[in-house]
Amino acid sequence: MDHVPEGGRIVAISDCYTQRMTETLQQKQTDWKTYQYYEKMIDEKNLDAVVVSTPDHTHAIPVVWALRRGLDVYCEKPLAHSVYECRQMRNLAAEKKAVTQMGTQIHA
Repeated sequence: MDHVPEGGRIVAISDCYTQRMTETLQQKQTDWKTYQYYEKMIDEKNLDAVVVSTPDHTHAIPVVWALRRGLDVYCEKPLAHSVYECRQMRNLAAEKKAVTQMGTQIHA
């Protein structure tokens, strides 16, 4: 959350561990909207893009969720655990004309 590019801004965060979100809001002194469930955040918030920084084995599902709604996505590596999942994401990104990127700790 310390690597927001010029012109960008964080408007919402999601974490199933709500105490961590509360601590982050206090530490960052911000009024970001918080969601316990990323699905609700993506469905209800007016977003341009999402960053997926979940545990490795869970990346594919939130990426697909965001792509289905036409959002651009930055995902931490690994993108997925199978070639099939990667191809599904690639096809969905192409269909929705979404910008995607994969990287390490938001340094790509």
